[in-house]
Amino acid sequence: WRKGVMADSRRTVVVSGVPAVLEFSRMVDKLIIHFQSRRRSHGGDVEVVKYPTDMGGVAFVTFDKAEDAKRVLRKEQQIMMDEEFTQDYVLTVFPFSTDVFLYVAGATVDLSVFGSDQASLIKSLQSAHRSIRFQASPQQRKASIEGPFSAVSALKEDLIRRASHLRPSSQTAVGKNDLRKGSTPSTSNAGTSEDILVDIHTFKYIEKFHKTELDRCLKDVDMTTKEVEGAGVMEILLSVKKQSGASSRTLKDALENLENMIFLWQSKLRVHVINY
Repeated sequence: WRKGVMADSRRTVVVSGVPAVLEFSRMVDKLIIHFQSRRRSHGGDVEVVKYPTDMGGVAFVTFDKAEDAKRVLRKEQQIMMDEEFTQDYVLTVFPFSTDVFLYVAGATVDLSVFGSDQASLIKSLQSAHRSIRFQASPQQRKASIEGPFSAVSALKEDLIRRASHLRPSSQTAVGKNDLRKGSTPSTSNAGTSEDILVDIHTFKYIEKFHKTELDRCLKDVDMTTKEVEGAGVMEILLSVKKQSGASSRTLKDALENLENMIFLWQSKLRVHVINY
């Protein structure tokens, strides 16, 4: 069936969040009804629905025409309603690609570093990452996510980038609690220190297996690291070595070299968590 879906990729959309509330054959009928309704989904005639798949709650819907698939994808929100359902269900719909076959069925992201306005943050993330399905847990300041592995990786990089923009790049060290609240720390040492937030797994890998290269990158500066608890990121503070005579240019060069090294390995590495 995968070959068939791949052959019709322009006419196929991926649907996640399909509820397990009916028999499979009945749910296929409901999906066809929903996506053939121009009023409900902006769709059109459906050629075939592949459900269930080997990904829980995920279906492939292939339309007769590619333009119907495009129109469905442009709809901001897909809500499936039916008199047999006890509630309405929000579906996540995104374009088909082979990336979907490497699917992350469940992961949790800690959003506490961004403060208390989780709703606005998740709305922004949903807009930027259409193939990710979010389920918020506002009280815990976390969100459950699912989606293609490549999309989950892109989301993680986006979160790290957003976290690094919470405050100016040139400043003194900041505590864990300050980071969580998104506050702006002192900049009294501007020009003598730089700090960034990076993926903790990537940095630990570099420390373990590429220590020589890391030391060479930072030979003219001091480095202090601090894990941001529960956020999956590491804060790295670079500062000019005392009595070294190094300039702010040296500091910026070291920061740029470090960022390039982290970007290189972050694009190559994959993290797998095994629960046993």
